[in-house]
Parts: sequence; structure tokens; C-alpha cells
Amino acid sequence: MCLTQGKGLLNNFGVCVVEVFCAMKHSLPGAFLLVWALWGLSCWGHGKGGDLSGGWKSDMGKMVLRQEGTKVTGTYDNGVGEIQGEIRDDTVFFAWKEATGKGGDGFWEIRDQQRALAGKFREGDDGPWTGTWRARKNEEN
Repeated sequence: MCLTQGKGLLNNFGVCVVEVFCAMKHSLPGAFLLVWALWGLSCWGHGKGGDLSGGWKSDMGKMVLRQEGTKVTGTYDNGVGEIQGEIRDDTVFFAWKEATGKGGDGFWEIRDQQRALAGKFREGDDGPWTGTWRARKNEEN
């Protein structure tokens, strides 16, 4: 039973960090290494420590993204379209919407140390992917 009783000290694998630390209290170096490893694993998959925020050149024109934790928002086609998404592992799953009312969903695989995105999109949220969407981060970011 976790000593924190649901106060948020569980890592992504459901291991209570406090209990593991207490179990190793007689081995301070071992406990330090274990806590460091668990912290690293709990951060794993959240963009791999990088940040997608900034300007991008994409198949859909100029794109500006903002990342806060695992959430990604932004605009594309010089501000005509909007993006809202979430990072899971090395992939951004997003919804897009244009000023014309068209919208849909898509995904990008994060590549090249957060400097490239490559994925697919479709209109609506069902059916086959209808297009590819690639982007490269501007060098001045």
C-alpha cells in the first residue's frame, strides 16, 4: 500500500516512490540511484526532454508551435489554421481546424532530436489518412 494515499507520488509505472525509497533506507547510495532512475523513467516519453515550441517550415506553410508539458498548441498557414494536441511517447496526436470550418485530426512522429516532424492527417476523425504533413524546425529557434 502506498504511504502517500494517492497524493501524486506514483510514477508512470504505478510504483510508489516513497515506499521504494523507504525499503532501501539502509542503502543511501542505492536509494539515490533508484530514485534518480525512477524520476528518469517517469519523464520518459514526454518529448524526450526537448521542446517543440518555436517556428517551423511545414507542408502547410509557416507553423508556430507552443509546448507546455505534453500539450501542444499552435497555428499553421501563417495563422489561418489552429492545432491542439498531446505528446505520447515520440508522437504528437493533434486536431486541426481552419478558418473555413474544415477540421480533422492527425499525428506527427517526432524525429531528429525534436527538429523534424513527419506524419499524416485527414479531414474529420474517421476513415483513411488523406495526406502527409512534414515539418522542419527553423534553425534560429
